Amino acid sequence: MEWSSWHAAIVAPQWLYAVVEAGPGNGVFVTYSSATTNNFERRYPNNQVWQVAPRTTSVSQDLEAGRWVGRQVGKPYNNDFAGDIRRTDKFYCSQLVWAAYYYSCGFDLDLTRYNTFGTWRIHPKEIYDADTALIYRKK
Repeated sequence: MEWSSWHAAIVAPQWLYAVVEAGPGNGVFVTYSSATTNNFERRYPNNQVWQVAPRTTSVSQDLEAGRWVGRQVGKPYNNDFAGDIRRTDKFYCSQLVWAAYYYSCGFDLDLTRYNTFGTWRIHPKEIYDADTALIYRKK
């Protein structure tokens, strides 16, 4: 049986070459790369890395989503995947990306696939499947 996993992160424009992500043990944290070193590719050498962006947001909205997520750095990790994504006191990876767009510019990346029993939840694949454009892909 083959298992696949997804992870979501978002660029934070307030720092050069910075990506903000949420993970167990780290909470919300910044990963830095450089013009010559892509830390995502280094950390996930056997995985695909895709960069997507919403098709209907403006550049200023994308920047504001990135700035919003940068202000969340240091918050704890949310391991309650069945809980409501609208909380902002702690985050899991796709919840963080969803919240950045939802709270900064009202853009909703949630396709409601995993919403059950009155709660909102989001999987990283929903972000890819939402109305997004593929910008970069490393196979």
